[in-house]
Amino acid sequence: MFKKLVLTEFEANKNILLIWLALNLVFFVYMTTIGTDLPIFIATTMMSYWVLLIIAVSISGNEKRVRLLVQLPVIPSQVFGAGWFFILFWLSLQVAIWAIYGITNSAEFTLAHLGQITTFACGMITFTIIIAIGIDLGTLRPAYVQWLYIFFMLAMLGVAIRYGIWFGIVGNEDGMHFYPIAFVENLGLEILLSFLLVAFLLATDFLVFRFSDNYLN
Repeated sequence: MFKKLVLTEFEANKNILLIWLALNLVFFVYMTTIGTDLPIFIATTMMSYWVLLIIAVSISGNEKRVRLLVQLPVIPSQVFGAGWFFILFWLSLQVAIWAIYGITNSAEFTLAHLGQITTFACGMITFTIIIAIGIDLGTLRPAYVQWLYIFFMLAMLGVAIRYGIWFGIVGNEDGMHFYPIAFVENLGLEILLSFLLVAFLLATDFLVFRFSDNYLN
């Protein structure tokens, strides 16, 4: 059943994936021609990924998918897993394109750069999951829990600004970084902590989804 749900995710979003692939191809060829640095290529294609992801999420309730989920004996964990599998697999393809661009356009591209790209992608998905948790809390009772979460996130942002704590994903001539994880200054540990953070947030989002007031319960 899980496989069928995953295939349905790809089928429902195939047009968006084709647009994403076409945009990456155009940017790849154009930026290779003009000699654009890897960080700029990553920033440009990252925005196209996020915009198309938002579009994909906004139309995720299309008739075909809703009809399938209603008719099949699915459980929340299968629906949750299929959706995030699609998003993470899509992001892994984007990371592969970044790596190919780096290999073909920079003689200095190394495994360390690939590691930086990996942590950068983890930063991207971290913020995506944080937003997803906030959205999923909208169907959790009591309703004020969502507002508490939003207030907590804004408070954390305020503390970071007040004390000058870097928080976010940054790409420059020094490489691609995911702060505050990058303060560790040990690439292997950064990758491990990034994966652990993503796993923790996904588990949190699943708990919210599992106990929310959705049509699968």
